[in-house]
Amino acid sequence: MRKLIFLFLLVACSQKQPTAPLLPKVKVEEIKKEIIPIAIRGIGHFTAYNSAEIKAQVEGELLFVHFKEGSIVNKSDLLFTIDPRVYQTAVDQAKATLEETKVNLSYATEKVNMYERLLPKQYVSELNFLEFQTRKQAYEAELLKNEALLKKAEINLDYCFIKAPFTGITSKQLIDIGNLIVNNGEPLIIIKQIDPIYVDFSIPERDFLRLMRFQSAGERVIKVTFPDRPDAIFLGKLVLVENQIDQKTGMIPLRGELENSSNIFWPGQFVRIEVILQEEEALLIPEEAVNIGQKGQYAFVINQENIAEYRPLELGEQIGNFVEVKSGVSIGEKVVTQGQLNVRPNHAVRL
Repeated sequence: MRKLIFLFLLVACSQKQPTAPLLPKVKVEEIKKEIIPIAIRGIGHFTAYNSAEIKAQVEGELLFVHFKEGSIVNKSDLLFTIDPRVYQTAVDQAKATLEETKVNLSYATEKVNMYERLLPKQYVSELNFLEFQTRKQAYEAELLKNEALLKKAEINLDYCFIKAPFTGITSKQLIDIGNLIVNNGEPLIIIKQIDPIYVDFSIPERDFLRLMRFQSAGERVIKVTFPDRPDAIFLGKLVLVENQIDQKTGMIPLRGELENSSNIFWPGQFVRIEVILQEEEALLIPEEAVNIGQKGQYAFVINQENIAEYRPLELGEQIGNFVEVKSGVSIGEKVVTQGQLNVRPNHAVRL
């Protein structure tokens, strides 16, 4: 009985067929052709469109603060009130002096006119008439001086009511109510205009001639993205190419301008910038399809028989999660995007 079981096992084992090794499984994506931007890239930061340190131009006690720290104020909005009583008194005094001068001038004018009619009849001497004319001219000069003094007093009074020079966002308040404002150049607050807003960045000297070749053809568009949000793209325009290359760094500063009505851009915030030079057709493959070997960058292309082909690549621009391919593959071919580690050139794969 044992011999029969043993023979049965030998026969059963001899009938098993060797199993073929499993082919490596890969994920592929078809190569496509798209219109892509050719750009120069840089890193920069936002800068306020206008920035002003608000300072007092007269001295006195700070009576009122008319804004909330960090709020948006509009152009000509009242910010601070300095005690205006001394300056109001100066205005009233200047007005009174001016009125007195006007009365004296009016009297002197009447006198000249009257004696001018009497002069031909010699009822008044020429010397006296000359004296009356001189006095009138002196009052005319005094009138101009007192008008200027009144204007100066009114200007000083207006300085007691400090207003916003443009629409912008206020900083923290740098002085409190009740303090004596001294005209010593210390700022009371800082206002920054951020709509529109500038973005300052630099590009290498080697890209300067490329930029200027396209800059002469018209205004350049810039594309701005946040480092942690590359999918959020904002467009602006290039407004300045600095007139000198920095000899220490070999970089040339540039400036762009963007609309910022929603206030999502903030002065000092770092961003990535692309200056769009032109747009052209290009072959694109997914970034994960690109491998690096001893001979450089390459990709695996799967043909119609599911055979992997090794293709060296010449790459161009990085466009989001895709890379421009200048040579090595053709439109419509399929490149391996996952599973490259198990792929061998000229061997079959499973899709």
